Amino acid sequence: MSRGSRPGAKRRATAVARATAVLLAALAGLLTAVPAGSAAPARTDVRVVVEPDYYLTGPGQGGGTKFPVVLEAARARDVVLTVDAASLRGAVRVRAHHCPRLRGRPYVFRCRPRDVDGTDRLLPFVVGPAKGVRPGDGGTVRYTVTAAGGERTVHTSRVWAGPGSTGLRERREEPVRGVAPGGVVSFTPAVANYSGITPRRFGLALRTRGLRPLREHRNCRYSQPAERAEQRETAVGHTVYCRFEEPLRPGTARTLSEPFRFRVPERLTATAISYSLWLPGEDPAAPGPPVPGVPPRVSGSGPPVALGRAVPREGFPPHGRDSVLVSTTVDTDLQAVATPVEGRVGDVVAVELGARNAGPGDLTVLGASVAGAPEDLFYEIVPPEGTVLDPDVDPDPGAEEETSWICDDHRPGRARYVCRLPETFPAGEERTASFFFRIERRTAGAAGRVRVLSGEGADRPARDPAAGNDTAAIPLTVTGTGGTAVPEGYSGEDDSARSSRRRAAEEDASPGGSGASVVLAVGAAAAGGVLFVAGLRRRHAAIRAIRRFRAFRS
Repeated sequence: MSRGSRPGAKRRATAVARATAVLLAALAGLLTAVPAGSAAPARTDVRVVVEPDYYLTGPGQGGGTKFPVVLEAARARDVVLTVDAASLRGAVRVRAHHCPRLRGRPYVFRCRPRDVDGTDRLLPFVVGPAKGVRPGDGGTVRYTVTAAGGERTVHTSRVWAGPGSTGLRERREEPVRGVAPGGVVSFTPAVANYSGITPRRFGLALRTRGLRPLREHRNCRYSQPAERAEQRETAVGHTVYCRFEEPLRPGTARTLSEPFRFRVPERLTATAISYSLWLPGEDPAAPGPPVPGVPPRVSGSGPPVALGRAVPREGFPPHGRDSVLVSTTVDTDLQAVATPVEGRVGDVVAVELGARNAGPGDLTVLGASVAGAPEDLFYEIVPPEGTVLDPDVDPDPGAEEETSWICDDHRPGRARYVCRLPETFPAGEERTASFFFRIERRTAGAAGRVRVLSGEGADRPARDPAAGNDTAAIPLTVTGTGGTAVPEGYSGEDDSARSSRRRAAEEDASPGGSGASVVLAVGAAAAGGVLFVAGLRRRHAAIRAIRRFRAFRS
């Protein structure tokens, strides 16, 4: 037997070969394994979420309606979305928003979000009805999406154009009064179609503050307001959006099949439910494709609300949104708040005046837009004889400086001022402001007053059972003469001084003024350009108060 053919040597060679094979296989496994935390093989399927119908009945928000397109995928790469709106030519105006146009194709847009891992929301373009469009004109928008290694998918939306083409209206409802706190209030609206087209789907939006909707209809989505410890239940806003996947034919009016029910907080005095019909594309806040980072509304769990029986087409105003007043049996005791004017002749004294809500109800002013609702609340100030109330504010509506003046007259020395209370006035809180009184002479027994007012002719559901404390005296106590005291924050300027200071500031800020010249010279020297200075002017709250009070008095 030769030395090369010895059995021991052959066995050793076989063992080495097997070990080498195992080692190579293990090494190959290490080289091809996906490290922990690295990307797995990409999924290429991309889901497109769009509304099947859009209705363009007006210019929309910001001069047009945005078409949201949502892409949903798990680690899709090299994603491309092409939107073809060529069939809208002549009926719809289109301008680019998130996606550029293709060269030579003004109605075709292409977005390249590249990678989509989760949800990506795009607004390819902004649209609006073209001039001369007729109700019912429109076309079809095609959405084509591709991804690396995946198949092309196509989705479509039908666009209906024409100003005023829908004509959907809500019935005006009578106020709901005498609701017990802690109970449930029901509301059943009716809808009508005054247009010449039949929308394939529509929706109803309800908004309220304080009333908490019961989530009883599965075709409705309910808002989830964030809970804040400092916010009263009566101040929390709620929204409800319901979709109706059934046509509302022209010339018909229908009530809804089920009521909407709301839980009433214990401290609520009055609120309103506003309601409006919407079509996809009309209401920018209506439910549609999801928005990343925004919690979805919660769907109801009960039977769907649908169109119910036919009703006469009466009481359907054309203005597009209505509100119904809801008032409870809860009282609100509003009390006048005053402090004395005390000092020497010549002093200027700061005095806190206003009102207190002694409860038990929280008060919310709803305004004249809600039929039967309480008007704005005010308090009247009559200065004590021998004093002058000095607003110490700039009378110019365009004055740059902010002011907290909330009364109807900015001139000093008036015999009466009427000042606005806030729209939200919780129980147990005071709403006062600081007023400057200049003591001019000693007057025996002099006293002014503060008196809480409500809008004349307004029906105040939040009743005030203790009218005797609606007025409080402002006593005057003169402790001597030769006073020169001035409270912090008081400028002491009269109207002519303020006007002169304002004119000087405007001249200084104008392009031809001395201050502007310095700025222009410095800007030219530093940057070699021209710096234009424009004064930013803000209207202050006093003008709004004056307008509202004048409307209140008329």
